[in-house]
Parts: sequence; structure tokens; C-alpha cells
Amino acid sequence: MFQTCNTVIVKKLTETEHPDTIVLYHTLFILPLSIIPAIYVWQTPTLEQWGWFAVIGGAGILTQRAMTRAFVAADATFVLAMSYLRLPIAAFVGFAIFGEVPEIWVWVGASVICGSSAYIAHRESTLARERQQQEKSDAA
Repeated sequence: MFQTCNTVIVKKLTETEHPDTIVLYHTLFILPLSIIPAIYVWQTPTLEQWGWFAVIGGAGILTQRAMTRAFVAADATFVLAMSYLRLPIAAFVGFAIFGEVPEIWVWVGASVICGSSAYIAHRESTLARERQQQEKSDAA
């Protein structure tokens, strides 16, 4: 639910705000929300863990920046459909680095999610074209 709200807010903000500004505010908003639950289970990280936190944080910011710029460049339904490519990429990396083989249900679920997302993206683009044609015919 929160991811959906985030997506809608980010897409709406791209109409008036620069993508990097959106990423900055997103990061500043999420940071205190993350700290609050962390206080209850806090254990002081080692120096190595701080390094990994920096890498993960940097990757998260770059990911958010890429998604925000994608929302500026393309329709949200297309961007979200393409974001599901993360699953097979993660499965491949998990296999290549850790030797993990995903269960069949991972692939069944991924197929359902990707297929429905592709269908929705196609349907939305078809409806948008039909609306544009209808508006042209109404204007004529």
C-alpha cells in the first residue's frame, strides 16, 4: 500500500518538481520514518556494516532517482511494468553468487505479476489512444 502511495505521489510531483528535488525530499521524509522503528532494536553496527549501509543507501538513492526520472520520461504503467524485471535479475544474481535456485512458485508468481502488468500497461495505452481519437473526432 505504501509503495503504491509513493508511486502516485512521485508521479504527480514530476509534473511540477525536478526529479532530483523529489529524491531529496523522499530521502529526508523516509529517514526519520526508518529511524523510529530502528531505535527499538538498535545495535551499534561495526565499521564494515557502516560501509555496507553506505553502499545500500547510495544504491537506494540511485534507484529512486532512476525511477523518478523514468516517471518523467514515460507513463507510470509502463515504468512499473518494467520494474518487475528486478525479479528475474535478482534470481539470476542469487543463483550466480549464492547458488540459490528459486522454487517453481517464484516463477509462477512472477509470471502472473509480469503478465498482468504488461496487460494493464497495454490496455491503458490503448484506452489513451482511443480517448485521443475520440477527442479529435469530437473537436471536428
